Amino acid sequence: GSAVDDLNNRGIWASRGGTGVELVVGPRDIAPGANARFSALSDGPQIDEAGRIAFKAFISIDGEFAQSDRSIWREGDAGLQLVAREGSDSPLTDATFDSFFDPRLNPSGQTAFWSLLFFAEANEYRSGIWAQLPNGGLELIAVAGESAPDTNAVFEFIGNPAFNNAGQTAFSSTLIGPEVTPENTWGIWSQSV
Repeated sequence: GSAVDDLNNRGIWASRGGTGVELVVGPRDIAPGANARFSALSDGPQIDEAGRIAFKAFISIDGEFAQSDRSIWREGDAGLQLVAREGSDSPLTDATFDSFFDPRLNPSGQTAFWSLLFFAEANEYRSGIWAQLPNGGLELIAVAGESAPDTNAVFEFIGNPAFNNAGQTAFSSTLIGPEVTPENTWGIWSQSV
């Protein structure tokens, strides 16, 4: 319609248990607990077996896309909850979150996500993976620059994770180190039970 523009032309809808399609979040809706509004929404929302949604979005204090922060959201029992936001501290690192891939949501409603981090002291960016704990806190799974288990190398660029019902993640990563050759420059890792 005539009131639709580049800042309000996308929403996230869900069909849950025969109740029809409903709007979960729309552009310019208030972003709960973030003192901001949604200014753009991702193309790749995830839905779990209970119908809860996780997604990536831009949020803005002034409602303008140019002044937006990237963020990860999940729907819990109390509604939408902010998981991570650009510029906020990244747990267990001396970095801040910068950007995100679309999150992963497992059948139990837990969220895992990839983020690019900014390490201000070193003035560098590195990739990492987090999982949201049942209490809402974040667990660091892996970050570029750390030792890659069972190798003599470190993670260089970590890919988006897979996430199962037991809360375990799996991911691929390229490697760097003195023993890395074109034949062993990447691998796949997973968490053990």
